[in-house]
Amino acid sequence: MTQAQGAKPPVPAQSGGDAGTPQQPQQPQQPQQPQQPQQPQQPQEPQEPQEPQQPQQPQQPDGTPAGTSPTPDRKKRDGMLIATMIATFVAAGGLVASAWTGYYQVKTSQDQLAQSKEDSEKELQSQASLVSSWTMDGRNGKTTGYFANRSLDPISQVTIGIATGFDGETQEGLYRGDKELLDLSDVPPCSIVTIPQSQAPGNAQYFAIAGFSFVDVRGQRWGRDRYKPLRAMDLPAAIHNTRDSEKGRLMATWKLLFGGAGQPSLSTARPGSAFSDIPAPKPLKDCGTDKR
Repeated sequence: MTQAQGAKPPVPAQSGGDAGTPQQPQQPQQPQQPQQPQQPQQPQEPQEPQEPQQPQQPQQPDGTPAGTSPTPDRKKRDGMLIATMIATFVAAGGLVASAWTGYYQVKTSQDQLAQSKEDSEKELQSQASLVSSWTMDGRNGKTTGYFANRSLDPISQVTIGIATGFDGETQEGLYRGDKELLDLSDVPPCSIVTIPQSQAPGNAQYFAIAGFSFVDVRGQRWGRDRYKPLRAMDLPAAIHNTRDSEKGRLMATWKLLFGGAGQPSLSTARPGSAFSDIPAPKPLKDCGTDKR
């Protein structure tokens, strides 16, 4: 046998250590795991080139780009809007036409009512407008008064106002002399009553007829100031032989002709009576027309 067979190999000396310190045995190294082979990479597909972005176009209220044809929904909405506007205009036109028609009808009715009222007033005044009075100075320097009923119907409860004084004292609002109401009672149709100077208050030489009041054939009382138009008096027709009606007629006629001046006084004179200086009424040639 050789020496090398079965002999242990010599242990190498550790450097840098203590020669007398025994060395710890080294741990055996774990065997490394074999590495997995890498999977080969898949080749990348070539990317398609991106198209350049188009600039944003202005959009319409419904979201569609401007300049493009409207969608069917938009067409429907536009059609409904137009139809609504047309219906609104038609309705407004109808309201205007109805308002104008209503206004025209009301205006026509008012005109017809006014015309009817005017015709009624003319018809109501048809008799009253034919009653008049005036005075004349004679050659003897004395005044004579006249009261005429040119209508074809009689009038009743005739009361005239007489004011004395010179011409300048009997003008409108200048009745400075004596004043008196003269009751002529009834005056026949188409007749004239002559009032002599002797009927003037105080037998004055000059007098004026300030106006009169009477009741027509319809029962309406009328009054006329010689300087003012004929007017209907808000006073019912007086009833004969009653003190209240006589007083009411006296006060209303006095106020109409003389205002509140003086104390009302009434003288009764029946034309043609044996106790009156006023002669009986005389017939007129022309009656039934508004002639003065």
